[in-house]
Amino acid sequence: MPSRRRAALEVNYLEQGFMKKWLGVIGVMLVVLIAAPWGVGMVTEQQWQQTTLEVNKSQPYFTVETARYQRDLFGAEVEGTVHFRNPAHPGEAHQLGYRGEVSHGVTGSEITFYPDQASADLIAGFFPDRLPTVTLSTRLWGTVEIEYNVPAIDRLDDDTGESLTVTESYGWARISDAGNDLEVDLRWPGLVARGPEARFAVDDVRVTQTMSRLAGNVWTGKGKVSMARLQAEYQNQPAVVLEDFALQSDTSAEGDERFSSEVRMDIARIASRDDESGPYEVEFAMENMEVVAWNRLVDSFIDLRKLSSDQANGVTSRQALVEKQMNLMMNVSDAVKALAGAGMSVGIPAFSVATSHGEVSGNLMLRHPELSDDDRAAMTLVMQRLTGELSIAIPVALAEAKPGLMTELRPLIEQGFLVRDNDTFRLEAELKDLDVDLNGQIIPLPPMI
Repeated sequence: MPSRRRAALEVNYLEQGFMKKWLGVIGVMLVVLIAAPWGVGMVTEQQWQQTTLEVNKSQPYFTVETARYQRDLFGAEVEGTVHFRNPAHPGEAHQLGYRGEVSHGVTGSEITFYPDQASADLIAGFFPDRLPTVTLSTRLWGTVEIEYNVPAIDRLDDDTGESLTVTESYGWARISDAGNDLEVDLRWPGLVARGPEARFAVDDVRVTQTMSRLAGNVWTGKGKVSMARLQAEYQNQPAVVLEDFALQSDTSAEGDERFSSEVRMDIARIASRDDESGPYEVEFAMENMEVVAWNRLVDSFIDLRKLSSDQANGVTSRQALVEKQMNLMMNVSDAVKALAGAGMSVGIPAFSVATSHGEVSGNLMLRHPELSDDDRAAMTLVMQRLTGELSIAIPVALAEAKPGLMTELRPLIEQGFLVRDNDTFRLEAELKDLDVDLNGQIIPLPPMI
């Protein structure tokens, strides 16, 4: 009996120890489940502040302003305004109010944005059933995913006869590595706008982009913008149709100090009732660019853009604006010299347009050699060592079939800048030592260009 009692006591003790252990585990889990959303909420608020700061700094088209961010344990509410700007007209601005509902999880948060009440009332006529939404998901390890959805629009104005039909658009973006990596994928199937005197249609617009920050304003990666078709009609004019437009970019790093970038534009066909041309192919390239010098140049232009905004908004006095503008232009000049002195090549390696009368083609490239540190320090003018070439070929039949084009070309032909080579007008130019050899004619260039 004593042995049985002792065994029972041991079993009871073990069961109590087992239960205590699991109660401890469960307690820890409960603490984690309760505390984690609080910690995630705090990180989410910090990520939101950092994300809006980076977005506002990285582009000139809009700024996100946060008026209120109210955080509790399992969620938060955010309100603010998006200010849209036109860089070409700094004084022109529009705004859209927003509100966001935030839910906190164990490893991340999700924020769903809607137009605020005033904005929702303004656009309710376009979206009577469902408003556009933007959903932002954040993770503790720094990844931010954004999804947007804009419902379809089908609107008719009975008074004017104008109508707008827009298919549902959607897309996503992923930001990681503290904002240094970015992926974007957007889809817009199209729209049709009609009026008594005009019709405009766009089909299948797509945007894809992968980017990684190399340093400062230099990003590497690939991107593509494409559009299947665009058609425009106005009054009794023949419709103009553009088909299969694509703009592709590819930027690659050469170590940590240099980068090269290529941009290619293709259009399969442009047609109207009386004319048709295509395909169009244009390539643009920047080769062997120094990262530090490029960032210096971009920063100078950003400062100039900010100065234009200050001028439009009356922030700075006229005298101060003139002084700042002069200093900034000197900064731009110094940055260009630094970029050229580091060695570079920039231009249009090739372009071509196929027409019913033959192909128009050509290229334009400019190069500057890399200089020693002493020569770079003593450099006063970019033009002194700049070299390059320009080549253009235009079918004679095309010029003869287009009276307006021939009017533009005739002065060049009379001066010998454009010469006839069988069935083609050609322009061949070479730049070297501040001289341009233009079809055999030497033309000195002012060094201050």
